[in-house]
Amino acid sequence: MKNPRWIRSVFTTSSRTKLFSRLVLAASAAGASGIAFGTTCSPATSGYSVGSGVTYFLKDPTSNPPTQVEKAVVNADPTSFELLRLPLYERAPCGGRRVEFARDKNHVYYRWQVVKGADPQSYAFIDDHYARDKSAVYSGASRLTTRVDSFQTLGVYATDGKKHFYLDVVIPDRGFKLLGGDAQSARGYAVTDFRVYHNGQVVGRADARSFELFKPEVGITRDKRSVFFNDQVIPGADPRTFE
Repeated sequence: MKNPRWIRSVFTTSSRTKLFSRLVLAASAAGASGIAFGTTCSPATSGYSVGSGVTYFLKDPTSNPPTQVEKAVVNADPTSFELLRLPLYERAPCGGRRVEFARDKNHVYYRWQVVKGADPQSYAFIDDHYARDKSAVYSGASRLTTRVDSFQTLGVYATDGKKHFYLDVVIPDRGFKLLGGDAQSARGYAVTDFRVYHNGQVVGRADARSFELFKPEVGITRDKRSVFFNDQVIPGADPRTFE
């Protein structure tokens, strides 16, 4: 959800800060109930067509501009080609509309790309975001680590005991900590010694030592200097008095 226009206002009084908080809560409630931001299945579809060769396709009529992709899966073997169904795309109510992975006797594929180094016989999904074979861990088309036995997921983040990852993004800093524990892991906030991350991206101007999830269910976080809405500083909001 894009930041509403009223985030641009300068909040200099306690009453305006309270008003902002109420507006955010109202917007969130509308979204949760489907009044303004109802959740429905995306009409996007993707998969593979197999004939004398193999073609990956993606169709999304709601994107701007509408997306229609057809890519040949080069050197794929049609006779041994099979779909690999990611759990994320199989759950109701939208199950079965998307297929993004496949394999044949020689390779594993993400969309039309070969997942380099992946062993098609031992390749299997760990969860909605990561996969492994007998020698490595992967996300999408990227090979992340060969420390298979040490790999564990942390919500959408993960670690191999030395490095931390958000999907195929390596988090380079030390002192990684997932904010909110298991209960809030799906929100994607983490801190390191020097930075705050949300879904693998650095939250600019955030102080890692004091950053906290204040009202994450409506997109509000704060540190000792600022209050953030959807990772953007709310001008003039005082973190000590914001409600």
